[in-house]
Amino acid sequence: MVGKLMLLLVSPSRLLVELLRDRCGENKDARGTLFRRWNSALFCVEVFVAALCCLVTAHWSGAHLGAYVWPLMFYAWSRINEISLAFYRDAFWHLRRNPVVTNLSSADRVGMALRSYAGLAVNFALLYYFLPVSEKFNDDLGHYGDALYFSFVTITTLGYGDVSPVHALTQALSVYEVLAGVLVLVVAVATYIGSPDKGDA
Repeated sequence: MVGKLMLLLVSPSRLLVELLRDRCGENKDARGTLFRRWNSALFCVEVFVAALCCLVTAHWSGAHLGAYVWPLMFYAWSRINEISLAFYRDAFWHLRRNPVVTNLSSADRVGMALRSYAGLAVNFALLYYFLPVSEKFNDDLGHYGDALYFSFVTITTLGYGDVSPVHALTQALSVYEVLAGVLVLVVAVATYIGSPDKGDA
């Protein structure tokens, strides 16, 4: 019960996918289908939200989104934590050579990891752009596209230095983004490629 309450606070979307997984029981095919569809659907949502935010903020400030800002930020935070928890747990599931519980292949998992990696960048960009604090970066983010650029530069650890976080919250988010990106791309993908097809996302 404590674990479910913690998940509700940290990542309601992760709690939801775990509840759906539990409804699948021990059916490997149903679990695999659930994870594939969940990952693909949320990736589509993230691409749509990114495109919409780019269009809207190119013409108006983020303030024009009004009441939609808080749900967007809540979704982004929940999804970031969901991805981080899922791939952290799944990588260790693989490394411990636990029994197979889904029909996901290594190719499925690598595809899911790459979509999740891009999703992390999109969701961190939402937080960078809409975070309600002043002087977040050394140069003001003119629109969501700027936040998306900074987020992809951060998650890929390119670090050009043209835009850099100066507020404690954006600095902490940047560190979290790098760690989450490394976890998904390096740890998870390397684990999937280097071990048999098993695990539980």
